[in-house]
Amino acid sequence: MSCEAASVDLLETNKIDNEAEKKITCVMKFGGSSVASAERMREVAELILSFPNESPVIVLSAMGKTTNKLLLVCLPACLPVL
Repeated sequence: MSCEAASVDLLETNKIDNEAEKKITCVMKFGGSSVASAERMREVAELILSFPNESPVIVLSAMGKTTNKLLLVCLPACLPVL
C-alpha cells in the first residue's frame, strides 16, 4: 500500500452516469475496531483485495474509539456561552 497523491473522480448522487454506475458492483463499509490499528487496516485491505471480480465503493468510518473523542472535543462548541 502507498499514500501517494492522486486525482479522484467523485460521483454525485444526482449525476451518476450509466457507465460509472455499471462499474460499481458493491459497497464495503469498515469502521470502529476494523480500522483501529495499522494491522487491522492491512486486514481490511487484504479482505477488499480478496474480491478481485468486484469494483467496490469503500466507506471508512472513524477508527476505534475516535467518534467519542471527536464528540468530546466538539461538545464545548455546541454548548451556549454562559
